[in-house]
Amino acid sequence: MTNQKINLDATMAEMGIDDYASLTDVERRATVRDLFKARSGIYIPTAAETPAMKAARPKRGSHAPGTFWYYNNWDFNVLGEIYQRVTRRHA
Repeated sequence: MTNQKINLDATMAEMGIDDYASLTDVERRATVRDLFKARSGIYIPTAAETPAMKAARPKRGSHAPGTFWYYNNWDFNVLGEIYQRVTRRHA
């Protein structure tokens, strides 16, 4: 088995990450590190979002990547996708 490494400074654009609600140019600049820190600035609804989470979620474009902490399921869902792409391991 080889060791696959994820570049924490890779951007969403470099990782080929997008969404049904396409990422903006600013959101594409968020890094893997930003996702881990819950500071991506990407505020797209997720399937398991509760009404309270929806009400608390900041507006898209309100914070640049890396500048504002907000726990966002989208960030952690995408981290799982990145892990699967890099390691070629699927759940």
